[in-house]
Amino acid sequence: MKWPVAAGRGLLSKAGSTRTVSFVSLSEEQIDEKFQDFDYQKALKRARKKMKLKPRAVDDVLFQNTFLGHELVAALIEQKICQEASEAMYVAEKLLENHLIVQPGKGTPAASHFTCTLSPYALPS
Repeated sequence: MKWPVAAGRGLLSKAGSTRTVSFVSLSEEQIDEKFQDFDYQKALKRARKKMKLKPRAVDDVLFQNTFLGHELVAALIEQKICQEASEAMYVAEKLLENHLIVQPGKGTPAASHFTCTLSPYALPS
């Protein structure tokens, strides 16, 4: 009997009559290698299809086209751009580093570290 591999990362085995699943997490070096020639603009465009962008006030300044960190991570996984949260966090960090997204209130362009929280992020204007 063939066992499906969960998200392309799991190692499935049959122990007696029970099925066990163990997931292999990629190291930082493996993630770097996987996304070496990655098109971050294209990934953001695909992820935007699953995100609800809206205006948000940060430090009494209204920013347009904002989203929360966890929404981006979820969209990257839902759109199958990334297979697990660590990959999505890596891609989000690169989007921030390459100024494809900014963190309102932290200076523009953002010089902060991406967090998968309720922190707002925005598309640059």
